[in-house]
Amino acid sequence: MQNILVVEDEERVLKNVARSLTRAGFEVITAMTCESAWNVLKNSKIDAICLDIGLPDGSGLDLLERLRQIEPDIPAIVISGVTQPEAESRAARLGVKHFLPKPFSLANLRDALDSCLPAT
Repeated sequence: MQNILVVEDEERVLKNVARSLTRAGFEVITAMTCESAWNVLKNSKIDAICLDIGLPDGSGLDLLERLRQIEPDIPAIVISGVTQPEAESRAARLGVKHFLPKPFSLANLRDALDSCLPAT
């Protein structure tokens, strides 16, 4: 089973995404802040990360940049209400293949994950 870290500060969105991905056969770990996500990343094997940009304690893109220094190849998907060209271009430079603006469909998120991860 593939482990997905979902980093999102909106509890309703976090629960819906986690439920949908669990039903799709993923093992889901959740975090609502950069700090808690970093603790997960240090202590767990993660196959992909889905993250919001605007988090209470910092930017999800800063978290991703930090992650890239130790794990450059983990697939990342940004789910965000921020649709600024600068954010999208920074995400692309950090290797993000999918930038899903909120509101997004859970089916699109699952499709994005399926396209990023090797088949199991």
